[in-house]
Amino acid sequence: MDTNTRASLDAEELRRRAEKRMQETAALEGSHQGEINTLRLVNEMLKIHQIELEIQNEELVQAREELEAEKTRYAELYEFAPVGYLNLDECGVLRKINLSGSVLLGVERAGALDNPLELHIAPADRKAFREFIASVFKGPGKAVCELGLVSQGPHVSARLEGSLSPDGQTCLTMMQDITERKALQDAQDFLLRCGLKPGGLDFFQDLTRYLAQVLDADCVSIERLSGERYTTEVLAAYAGGQFQSSAPSSLENSPGNGVVDKAARSYPKRARLLFPKDARLQALQAESYVGATLWSAEGQPIGLIAAMGSKRQVNQQLAEALLHMVGIRVAGELERLKAV
Repeated sequence: MDTNTRASLDAEELRRRAEKRMQETAALEGSHQGEINTLRLVNEMLKIHQIELEIQNEELVQAREELEAEKTRYAELYEFAPVGYLNLDECGVLRKINLSGSVLLGVERAGALDNPLELHIAPADRKAFREFIASVFKGPGKAVCELGLVSQGPHVSARLEGSLSPDGQTCLTMMQDITERKALQDAQDFLLRCGLKPGGLDFFQDLTRYLAQVLDADCVSIERLSGERYTTEVLAAYAGGQFQSSAPSSLENSPGNGVVDKAARSYPKRARLLFPKDARLQALQAESYVGATLWSAEGQPIGLIAAMGSKRQVNQQLAEALLHMVGIRVAGELERLKAV
């Protein structure tokens, strides 16, 4: 084999070997590139998963904040609701109560919890309360009762509406203050009973005594305007547990001067200090005064009904509403007496 032929064969072998190495190198590089692509894909997936976790965490934080806000709103609604919410066990022991309920009972919440609610109920109504509790735990459905509460202030009436809790262990009770409604209803009943006998001065005396008890007043008077516009004649006055007589007096320096020509007027505190020249207020050491005008059928003022007390008037709205209601009947009696 000549030299030229050998050189040609060596070149071909060299080219073949070079091509083989090139293929191996390309394959190796392709393998490395695949690994790089795989690592890049895994890294991207990890980043996506991390972002997903961050979004989930943000949503959980937001959900927790919304839950806390809802719990706060619920607590506020429960605590400051205009009615009392109570949890009672089968023995009538108070296990839970909101702020409105403790205010209605007239006691501190801590002093009321884990004690029988019956301690805060008027003795005459305790049997009705026990029947109410028994009815709730018999279930199903709701039970209702109305009763008086023994509070630190004036007499309070309440309406209880109860139902059994889902677990059957608790009487869920709503307690509503019905003092004003009950007082007006009782006053209407009183006026109906008085209507069964002839009217007159006896009616005025009975009414002043009744109002003194209901309003916890030291003095209640019914006066008729006579002579000059602001001179009155006392038809009935109940003070200190007995009926009193009084000479005609002037309204000029009294709170009654501001009542005439108005539906009603109240001074729940400092009454005697506001009217230092009113002898009756000074004699009673009156702290409160509430009065209502008596109107004729023609719409003219013909008299005055008033209640005074040595204590501050707690329920001013009730006092005004009560005097206004009975005042309609009193005015009718005044006109009837005038026509006789």
